[in-house]
Amino acid sequence: MLTIKRSTTARPVTFESKVAEYLAVRAAQVAPIPGLVSSSSLGAMRRADCVLLDLGRVATTEPNAPFNVPNNGAYRFNDLAPGEQSAAGIPFRVIDPAQNGGKSLVVLNGAHACADLPREIDVPVGQRGRFLCVLGNVTGWEPDDPGVETSGAVAEYVIRYEDGSTQTIPLIQRPHGR
Repeated sequence: MLTIKRSTTARPVTFESKVAEYLAVRAAQVAPIPGLVSSSSLGAMRRADCVLLDLGRVATTEPNAPFNVPNNGAYRFNDLAPGEQSAAGIPFRVIDPAQNGGKSLVVLNGAHACADLPREIDVPVGQRGRFLCVLGNVTGWEPDDPGVETSGAVAEYVIRYEDGSTQTIPLIQRPHGR
């Protein structure tokens, strides 16, 4: 028989104390990404002021098997309606797989089934803008991949500007601050 008994000198465990403990640990792990702006601070965007990038030529997978795994249960995106949509007030376009060789999502090289996908893509923009908004960002080689460097990046966006300068935005799996 095993008896487990709580020490009378132990600090009481409450929901509030566990949330406080989680927030303290999380705060230590969260590193702000320089220049990152939350979508809520942008407000609703007028469609006329936005350029929706055409990702059709770089789409790599289909919505029913986004990680190159047919019949993969809940990990599908086939309920995304093709055409123009909006998320957090920001317009975006879902590629119609029927009009694009069955492909509508950009998934890059990863572990196992995604190993044959490209490691990077280039998306020409060809005009000036104030913001780059990216919908998605499911990341990680494996679910527990810690990433690299202080941000824990598992991938990155590299923005190349007209003057030749670049800006790198890490793609991380855990929450990050502003």
